[in-house]
Amino acid sequence: LNLHCRARATVPFMGHCRFDASTHLVGPQSLGMGVRHDVSPYWRFSSDVIWFDWKGSFNEIGLRLTNPDNPAFAPLAPIEDRFPLKWDHSVSLRLGAEHFISKRSVIRAGYAYHRNQIPEATLTPYIPAILEHAFSLGWGREFRKWRFDAAYQFSWGRDRHVSASDLVGGDFDNSRVQAQAHWVYFSFLRKRPGPGCASHGGDI
Repeated sequence: LNLHCRARATVPFMGHCRFDASTHLVGPQSLGMGVRHDVSPYWRFSSDVIWFDWKGSFNEIGLRLTNPDNPAFAPLAPIEDRFPLKWDHSVSLRLGAEHFISKRSVIRAGYAYHRNQIPEATLTPYIPAILEHAFSLGWGREFRKWRFDAAYQFSWGRDRHVSASDLVGGDFDNSRVQAQAHWVYFSFLRKRPGPGCASHGGDI
């Protein structure tokens, strides 16, 4: 991801200035394995284990400032800096169950655990990725050519405390990070005839 925005900086004796700010983020590599077991025509259980290489992608993040609107900052541009993140590898465990009430209706439940990969020394409220647990419930129903699915998920993690931050300036020294998240999902699927029928295409 290449991210761009406008940034405002204040330097003593030099005043205020706005820059074009940019940064480059690389997502982590991952490796996973899953197993699904149909216990009966009415019950299905699934599990996944996924390894994420956060250490290789989020060890640090760079920031580049260009095009200052204050001439006093022109000799300094471009300004480049790197901030430590020091994220570690992590493993996520995911469990799910489905109960088929009928041929057209199903209810679902799931749980996911993701070990926190961020050390306290680099925690900031700008990247509050401290959610460790997620519990979800869902329901799906088919109506002729249509399928409707709905789900709710609650995510939470333990409170984290930063005693001495590794970020320059000490802005996050003796701070606490808390996070919770509620998610609601809806999806509609329309089934189309397969290649053997008059019209072409599969499910969309």
